[in-house]
Amino acid sequence: MFNQKEFLEGKLDELENAHKEVTKMKSSLLDLALDQFTYIFELDSQGIPLLETIGQEQKNDIIDSLQNDIIPLFEENQYTQGIEKAKKYLNLLQENLEK
Repeated sequence: MFNQKEFLEGKLDELENAHKEVTKMKSSLLDLALDQFTYIFELDSQGIPLLETIGQEQKNDIIDSLQNDIIPLFEENQYTQGIEKAKKYLNLLQENLEK
């Protein structure tokens, strides 16, 4: 005899597992959006961060992208880890503008 309760519980488990996988993929895709900015903070061959070698206009473009594209995207998706990292990058860029 067909047991509806077991069937529904099984389907619910499948859906929960699928949701977990989709959430992992979503986080990975959101991380990719932020990864394009990490190179700015890497050191060149002389040990100087690229951030210190790029021009003010480029820094302003990066700040604009973080403020108007990346952070709103992360907020929309409630991706707190990404928001924190993007704000950290933003602060570093703004501090470097003042130098």
